[in-house]
Amino acid sequence: MSVLAVLTIAVALSMDNFALALAMGATQPRTWAWTSLLRLPLVFGACQVVAPVVGWLIGAQAAGMLRGYGSIVAFLTLAFVGWRMLRSAWVAGGDALPEAPSFAATIALGIATSVDSLAVGFGLAMTDANIAVAAALIGLVTAVLTLAGVVLGKRLGPRLGAQSKVIAGIVLVVLGLRMLLPHR
Repeated sequence: MSVLAVLTIAVALSMDNFALALAMGATQPRTWAWTSLLRLPLVFGACQVVAPVVGWLIGAQAAGMLRGYGSIVAFLTLAFVGWRMLRSAWVAGGDALPEAPSFAATIALGIATSVDSLAVGFGLAMTDANIAVAAALIGLVTAVLTLAGVVLGKRLGPRLGAQSKVIAGIVLVVLGLRMLLPHR
């Protein structure tokens, strides 16, 4: 498999992470610490490195089982976080911007957005692709696009004002619903 093909796959797999990072960045205060700013891209990138390798290792039967439950878990995680954002935008005192997501929440979001990578990893096992190179490229592209999403979101957030939380919540719920749709 060519590097260009793997990069194309990496960009496609990173779009959910980019959209989520954009939404998260838009809802965060401008004074977000660098450790919090880098946590999202590093965790998302790491999850996107591990997921295809796990998918590559577990085989067809286990991949089918995980894919069925993985979509539901991803939906529930993203929908719950989105619902909380929407609720905080509508509840009294919801004008205050949330803190950066905790490390545990960041890992949960990273896993939820890596479900597709499990299936891709399984598919890569059926090709001549070097899984180490493919996983590294997928993780790197995800980390870079996630960082770009956070930075862009932070720049757009103040312009959107209070609506940024509503937009972010809707994006998360839509991404969660997308996880329930059959992938082709």
